[in-house]
Amino acid sequence: MIYFVTENYIKNETPITKNVDVQNVAPWIKPACETRIVPLIGRYFYSDLLTKYNNQSLSSDELELVKQLQPCIAWRAASMAVYGTSRPLKNIGLQKLNAENSDGVDLNEVTFGMEQYDKIGSDYQKTLSDYLLKNKALFSKFTDPQNSDSSLYKKSSIEDVNDNSAMNDSIMFL
Repeated sequence: MIYFVTENYIKNETPITKNVDVQNVAPWIKPACETRIVPLIGRYFYSDLLTKYNNQSLSSDELELVKQLQPCIAWRAASMAVYGTSRPLKNIGLQKLNAENSDGVDLNEVTFGMEQYDKIGSDYQKTLSDYLLKNKALFSKFTDPQNSDSSLYKKSSIEDVNDNSAMNDSIMFL
């Protein structure tokens, strides 16, 4: 299953370079989706989008939404991969890698890299949130009550209540 991003997408849209084996990043893509995207958009909606993405049956609106999802996922996966690639877990425990003419960075530098990539992912996630809230009417699975585990669903519902009560704002008492 492809979780919305491909090897080419990751290598062309993040600082992960061409010489990085994507197999070192791939294990972080699903966790990026599960921990960052699912809580935001909801499992019901996410599962529907993922199935359609893999079946290549997305509508044009859903395709546009996936374009908003992809940088969030790629940058969050890149953030997670920083630690995993600099401190891989081997059969004898965590290892610090170094090679001839190259030294691994210290833990502070690893943490800094993770935070920087995560910040970019967070910025893309904010853009995704704004887009989805603005265009929620285009996505019936997003606004479906079965999708109530979405943090945006709750926000969307509150906005609906506020929109519906707007006509009470101008009451004039005599």
